[in-house]
Amino acid sequence: MKFVEVFYSIQGEGKTAGQPRLILRVPECNLKCKWCDTKYSWSPKELIDESEVADLLRKYPFWMITGGEPLLYQQEIQDLIVKYEPLWIELETSGTHLVHNEAFFDFIDLWNISPKRVEDQLDGRSTAPVLLTQVDNMTDYIIKFPYTAKTEEEANVYSSYLSTLLFSYDISLVTVRDRIWVMPLTDLDTFTNEKEAWNFALNHGFNYTDRLHLRVWGIKRGV
Repeated sequence: MKFVEVFYSIQGEGKTAGQPRLILRVPECNLKCKWCDTKYSWSPKELIDESEVADLLRKYPFWMITGGEPLLYQQEIQDLIVKYEPLWIELETSGTHLVHNEAFFDFIDLWNISPKRVEDQLDGRSTAPVLLTQVDNMTDYIIKFPYTAKTEEEANVYSSYLSTLLFSYDISLVTVRDRIWVMPLTDLDTFTNEKEAWNFALNHGFNYTDRLHLRVWGIKRGV
């Protein structure tokens, strides 16, 4: 398997923020978010071979697999897990791909599903998080929304988007409220709407997630 980067660090976002993890970043993504802070993973010129990081894969048994889009590599990831036998795995995905083999669900301890809006794409491509139709197969999951609103009017639009999206996948907002995490955006290493994201989460009873790696290190790879 090939990676953009593999490094030991502190998880920066979501339910496991603040916990040490081996970060495995895979290449390529089927989405093109305007505000993506890992655009370098879309079409990397050089990749790291699994053999080059085998010692890290064996040494650190708590993994965070992100991208890019990990669900482009379902069989490869499953083979990697079988080979190195990590103790715990979180996988971050936009949710735009279904899991093809139900056995794959047994390998992931926490699904970090982060839906994106069509409006946030550079080219208007589809962002439908079809993976939400399979949440009943998951051991545990969160839904992490990158919050884009900066005004009260935009907040109302975003609230409507969120409710409509979940309803379209037969997910009751009441039953998943504690699984929802709201994340602010950044412009490089400057947070642009953290107070707005904080208030949105508070007003709706959602969880708020900071972005610790950006807070501490700014725009820097390998942290």
